[in-house]
Amino acid sequence: MEANVRKILLAVICLASVIVAAVLVKALYINPRKVAAHELDGYAHLKKNEFDLAIDDFDQALRLNSISAPGYAYRGLAYLQKGELDKALADFSLAIQLNPRDGPSRANRGIVYARQGELDKAIAELTESIHLDPNDVSAYDYRGKARFQKGQTQDAIADFTRAIELNPRNPAVYSSRAAAYFQISELDKAIADFDAAIRLNPNDAVTHDNRASAYVRNGDLDKAIADFTEAIQLNTNDIAAYGNRGLLYGRKNDVERAIGDFSEVIRLKPNSPSAYNYRAMAFTQKGDYDKAITDYSEAVQLNDSAACLGRGAIYAKKGDLDNAISDFALAIQLNPTNAPAYEYRAQIYAQKGDADHAIADLAQVLQFNPRDARACNLRGRCHAQKGEWDKAIAD
Repeated sequence: MEANVRKILLAVICLASVIVAAVLVKALYINPRKVAAHELDGYAHLKKNEFDLAIDDFDQALRLNSISAPGYAYRGLAYLQKGELDKALADFSLAIQLNPRDGPSRANRGIVYARQGELDKAIAELTESIHLDPNDVSAYDYRGKARFQKGQTQDAIADFTRAIELNPRNPAVYSSRAAAYFQISELDKAIADFDAAIRLNPNDAVTHDNRASAYVRNGDLDKAIADFTEAIQLNTNDIAAYGNRGLLYGRKNDVERAIGDFSEVIRLKPNSPSAYNYRAMAFTQKGDYDKAITDYSEAVQLNDSAACLGRGAIYAKKGDLDNAISDFALAIQLNPTNAPAYEYRAQIYAQKGDADHAIADLAQVLQFNPRDARACNLRGRCHAQKGEWDKAIAD
């Protein structure tokens, strides 16, 4: 028995020696210059955003030397930039396996996990990257973003703050921290961070848009309009800026400018029902009901239930009760849980003296919200109209 064990151990030792020898022989045939040349070419293509060419170069380098941690790391980065997350994850994992202290690959694997929605794994990887390199700005930045996505806003702010301490010249991190402050309604701090981001990069339309949103929340509509205007000057196709500025002009009763902005949204995105709806509201505000009906009709063609409500309301205002009822019915058809459509139709039925249909619609409204005082009051009046006094009193 003992002799057999010795033979097995000897066979294992011999096999291990053969494997080691094979690896050493293979290593002797690796041409370091060719490997380095392919890796350098790949890195140059990577810097020029030529990701497919970079991947080809790193493929060739790894065929020559399959144990090159940098080769896997850089190829993984090219895959990450292309959005091929599974391939990127596999390469970063191989790079880490070959070099467990490869902090950037851990950070990049964390970024992949974050994009895949695996936030806990992302935070764990980025934390390990920070342990390996406590001065890695991007690791703090991306961990902050992952924490923000998880709703860990204060922890996210701490990470963004550390990233800013390490590199106070990165406008994107100020914007990220501003978004976190905005989330918890610390608006002055959010605006201050957007200010810093804009000082560092004054030509970023998105940051102007975001600061404008903070000004709106803070009640400073004029500054918000100025920021949306700046965003539009930087990006004349900024649909959100036109739409948001149009809404603010509407709040300030500057109807003509509101109409102008919503017209720009329609020009840029002609299949946007909300743009037609908002312009219709501006025309209604102006008293131009025919143009409002035209715009609502465009949105109705796009199967928008809100447009049916708006157009129905104008028909009712013009005394065209049958068309109003038809529009509210269409709104209900498009969205059977549209409580306002039932309520508005009930009001028209009551106005026409059709108490039964009004009561049926109000019953639907009260199913959605049993505490709707207006619906109870109107149903009570309809019951009274029918002489159902006990039901009227109950409502």
